[in-house]
Amino acid sequence: MFIRLIAALLLFHLPVVVFSQYLANHFIKNYNRKDYQASIANFGITKDSNGIIYVANYNGVLLFNGQNWNVVNLPSSSTAYSIASDTNDRVFVNLKDDFGYLTADKKGNLEFISLAKEVPGNIKVSGISKIISTEAGVYFFSKEVIFLLDNNGTITSIEAGMNSFGYTLHELNGKATCIQENVGLISFISDTPDVLFQHEIIPNTSPITYISHLSHDTLVLGTASNGLYKMANGQSLKVSTDISQYLSSNTLYTGAIIEQGDSSIFAFGTFKNGVIISDNHLKGFSIVNKNTGLQSNMIRGLTMDKNSGLWTAMQEGISRIEINSPWKHWNEEDGVKGTPWDIIRFNNTLYVGTTTGLYFMQDNLFLPVVNLSSKIWSLGTINKKGVKTLLAGSESGLYEIVNNTAEKILHIPGITKIYTPPQSPEKIIVASNNGISEVFFHDGYYEKNLINVPRHTFSSIYKDKKGDIWVSSKAKGIYHIYKQGDQQAFQLYDKKNGLPDVNDIMICSNAGKPLFFTNHGVYSILRSNNEKSLIFASDTTLFPDGTNINTIAQNKNGNYIASVVTGGTVQTIGRIFKNRSGEYKHEITPYKRLPEMEIIAIYPEDNGITWIAGSEGLFRYDENVKKDYTLPFNTVVSKVNLADSTIFHGFYPKEIEGSDIPGISIEQPKSYIPTLTFDNNNITFEYSATFYEVPEKNQFSYYLANNDKGWSNWSYETKKEYTNLAPGKYTFHVKSKNIYDTEGKTATYQFVILAPWYRTSWAYAGFSLLGGGLIWLITMAYSLRVRIQRKKLRLIVADRTYEVMSQKKEIENQNALLKTKNEEISKQKDDIEFKNRQLQDSQEEILNMNQKLTELNTYLEKKVEKRTSKIKATLKELQKINLELDTFVYRASHDLKGPISRINGITSLAKLESPDTINLKYFNLIEETAKDMGVLLSKLAQVHEIINTRVDKEEIDIPSLLSEVREEVKFLDKGRNTKYAFDLQAIMLNSDRYLLGIIIKNLVENALVFRKNPEKEPHHIQISTSSSKGTFCLKIRDNGIGIQSEHTSKVFQMFFRGSDKSKGSGLGLYLVKMCLDKLGAAIALESKENEFTEFTIEIPT
Repeated sequence: MFIRLIAALLLFHLPVVVFSQYLANHFIKNYNRKDYQASIANFGITKDSNGIIYVANYNGVLLFNGQNWNVVNLPSSSTAYSIASDTNDRVFVNLKDDFGYLTADKKGNLEFISLAKEVPGNIKVSGISKIISTEAGVYFFSKEVIFLLDNNGTITSIEAGMNSFGYTLHELNGKATCIQENVGLISFISDTPDVLFQHEIIPNTSPITYISHLSHDTLVLGTASNGLYKMANGQSLKVSTDISQYLSSNTLYTGAIIEQGDSSIFAFGTFKNGVIISDNHLKGFSIVNKNTGLQSNMIRGLTMDKNSGLWTAMQEGISRIEINSPWKHWNEEDGVKGTPWDIIRFNNTLYVGTTTGLYFMQDNLFLPVVNLSSKIWSLGTINKKGVKTLLAGSESGLYEIVNNTAEKILHIPGITKIYTPPQSPEKIIVASNNGISEVFFHDGYYEKNLINVPRHTFSSIYKDKKGDIWVSSKAKGIYHIYKQGDQQAFQLYDKKNGLPDVNDIMICSNAGKPLFFTNHGVYSILRSNNEKSLIFASDTTLFPDGTNINTIAQNKNGNYIASVVTGGTVQTIGRIFKNRSGEYKHEITPYKRLPEMEIIAIYPEDNGITWIAGSEGLFRYDENVKKDYTLPFNTVVSKVNLADSTIFHGFYPKEIEGSDIPGISIEQPKSYIPTLTFDNNNITFEYSATFYEVPEKNQFSYYLANNDKGWSNWSYETKKEYTNLAPGKYTFHVKSKNIYDTEGKTATYQFVILAPWYRTSWAYAGFSLLGGGLIWLITMAYSLRVRIQRKKLRLIVADRTYEVMSQKKEIENQNALLKTKNEEISKQKDDIEFKNRQLQDSQEEILNMNQKLTELNTYLEKKVEKRTSKIKATLKELQKINLELDTFVYRASHDLKGPISRINGITSLAKLESPDTINLKYFNLIEETAKDMGVLLSKLAQVHEIINTRVDKEEIDIPSLLSEVREEVKFLDKGRNTKYAFDLQAIMLNSDRYLLGIIIKNLVENALVFRKNPEKEPHHIQISTSSSKGTFCLKIRDNGIGIQSEHTSKVFQMFFRGSDKSKGSGLGLYLVKMCLDKLGAAIALESKENEFTEFTIEIPT
């Protein structure tokens, strides 16, 4: 960014050198070594009629088809130094000591075929630096000899002799042209040189690197370091324009002519400063270099594709520049810092307000306006004493811009819109966080009148011919401000008045009437009986009903530029204009080149240029630059894969009539239709399109004849897989569509899948014969089986007849036996029925007993339920009493603190007024008793707090907490006789700091209160911590008077005191136990009277 601003300042201060040049902000697509997977260095570039790009690279030849880069490796991993193609799509390459062409093998891979062996005589092939294709054939250039490959495939050598050829070879009027020492500018008719200009008039100050026609009778010669020359009528004249001087200091290396309709422009490639674009008069020029997006400033080759894209082969990478495009763009690298928010042209200078400040354009770069670095939301103008003046609205106020320096004129914070009414430009309308104001210049000062409307966020303002003001307010609707007598009145309109929504409504005019552009279409005023009864209705003059209009602007011709939200958040932009019949038409094709972004502001100018501010930067569209969006391009089947191999890599050899050297084709010849076995019936196609303007946005549709029912939906996918295809003949069709919805030429790929052997005709014939034989054998076998079964059946019938007779006798015997058994069963049945009657009587008795038990159970349940309800009521009453008791204790302890404090104060005053020794004794006792009472009340209050507190865990620094506790209890150790010892193996704990502090404080207080006489034995307190297996352990031990063994189980009870002589409140250890219960912790006590007391606390972590 800094370099680009310095460049802008240098350009501004060097008018002689750079008066007519500027940095060109074209759309550029860069490809680096990560994209093409080869060396960074490139030496030349060309394309064929298929649209394929070929690049001479240090590692070989690079190919690009719009989707994939591929590398053609050359013999011995050689470098390709130059590359060219002819009208027959033959691609020629030269190596260090070799030259030849590329051709496709059986699988569609390109390979290098050498032509050096075809050179006649013993001429050594060396130092070839340039290849030119002409009508006569292809020329391979070196300073010592030029080789001509004519159209019949014959190679002829043209030797320089004593006068070596110049720096390089050029194509001029379809002929190879170069400089020859001591001869002049020569042109070759086949292998015969023709002198165009004698050497005496040829500039010899620097190597001539470019030759072209400037007009039908004038040539332009470009030199490496001495600029440009014109040659005509046998004379040479140095070009004195700025571009010649600029090229002389930037080392011209190559050039190209770019056709633009009926005219043409020049593109010069330099070694130091990128590409220089000049008109055909060699006057004004623009620069495309690293500052405008190129990867390198060293240009080695140029070529134009079919869609007016200029390809550059550079020392560091490859780029495509959209030269013939109506679009330019600027971003932060060009000085537009932040997101652009509003645009205006003032005094022929473009100004852009962004989220970081205000910027103005100078020499195609943007520089900041001085003294203004806050967010700029709106720009406008005002007539100040008849002089148009630029204003900027920012978050901090309203600024006047003079000589690109800002001065704050009014403190109006949060300005969102400045509107200059065409009918009264001396009085502007400003919307801000403070409301709506009219601003004007009077008696040497800017003044404002606040319009009485509610304060909201306002986004759009319009003043009609009657002087009424219309303002859109986000989330509220439309405010209509009008005159009512001598006063201003306003009316708010929202959904109740017909508006579909009230968010971000834009206001523009159409035929002098306001139109309201909403998220659900355009609305106009349907009727107006009075100022309070306006009705809004959908207006489909410009847009269909329901269209989500995001941003809109109108030029002086009454046409509109608008962005529309489609498909969620996707925004499309277009021009709405009236045709000759008066109907509004939409033009969106040119605007499809914009990247996907949020459109923030649109600023149309009167000269056909439209500026667009968006989240991706600032863009300029020039409708005067005509571009054909329907130019043809190819769809390419770039690869065909089977399950485990690739059978096609994208190219076919192309037969050339009269030549043995084939060209390169992407159309499949019949002889290249593959036949696949049935086990290869899974096939994948990869494809691309040779449209290189935003190639990642190319879409594709396909269908496989004999398999698919029709074309697929459009998709960005570049691969299609088919599985388990049936035997048959197939043709894969794929077509492409670019960002402008122009369809490319359809590509096809034919293939055949053979049937498996068991589905061939001879297999079916064999199957038929085999089947007939099997049927005959089965029939014969079946007949034999029937005869055998008949014999067996007769034998079986005889056996079965004998068995039936025997069984009949057996059945008769069984019947007699069954009759006897039946009589016995009948007798048993009578017995069973008697027993059943007895059981039924018993069952009735049991049912009666069950009914009595049920009634008793119901009675008992009601009695239990009644007692349970009494228990619940009693429990509720107890809970209420406990709560009241808890509240009483808390309030009593809190309320008693005041009287105790007053007792302490009164005691202190009494001690001062009555210093008598006896009185002082009693005063001290009163004061000490009051302090003890205060401690007791504090602990009672703590009981309430602990009961009602919630555990709030945090990281606790144990040493820090221990230090705080020692500070709080030091009043109990006035003589500082207690010695502390610490063994802190664990210093951090995640727990409740408040509860842990109460625990430690009360345990330490307990140790200090119940200590021995320090004169007899020094008092020690030992505190240690440790942590293991999810438990934090804290131990506090002292050598005080200890606790009697019969009291150890009672010390944690409320108000328990070991004896009447105890000085404690009986609440300290009770508070400890309450806090431990809150934390889910455990405590253990170990003590020996007159020796020690040790508390061990285990807190889960």
